[in-house]
Amino acid sequence: MNIVGVSFSYAQDSMGLRGLQLMDHYLNFSDIIEIDLPICNSNKPDGIVPKEVDIFNDRLLNGEMFIFSIPESMGHYSSAFKNAMDWLVINAVFNANTGQDYPISNKPMYIITFTPVYSNAGHRHFDMTRNLLSDKMGCNIQNMFVKNNGWYKILPGNYEFVQKECDIILNTETPKAKNRKLDMISSDNVWANHYDEWNNKWRNK
Repeated sequence: MNIVGVSFSYAQDSMGLRGLQLMDHYLNFSDIIEIDLPICNSNKPDGIVPKEVDIFNDRLLNGEMFIFSIPESMGHYSSAFKNAMDWLVINAVFNANTGQDYPISNKPMYIITFTPVYSNAGHRHFDMTRNLLSDKMGCNIQNMFVKNNGWYKILPGNYEFVQKECDIILNTETPKAKNRKLDMISSDNVWANHYDEWNNKWRNK
């Protein structure tokens, strides 16, 4: 199975990335993606995205299972994670039927947060993350984990730190990834027409 890990942090050599590198010892990722996308600056329903987003989308398409390493920031998921999901929506021309037309839809997924704090943090974004990924993007979330005390535990060769979570992932009978239902509305749909009408009113004022 192609397991793809994604580190949703803009920090170079982040704790989340290095945590995934420890997990790779057991999971043998087919790909580990270190997020590097421009800030989402489009609301056009035309599917036009920067090349970095197309590459990101293609790398996700190859995955059959995902491990998303999402930092907690002020009790929320990281801005890099939300930014990436926004780009996937724009890439689907705003017309994807909810939860089926994204490269991560209908596929098993695990969420893990690596944090330097000792306890009582790292999990506060879980409800909103589950809502976004499960309800909006159609992911099949299997489990969510927090790994605390990162400064002392996420160290080169300390694979035992993530062994329990990797064992759970490898020993859980997860549903096979389903094919995406490619029935997005065409680019000349009502949403696109409304956008053009609205935009032209501003251009012609």
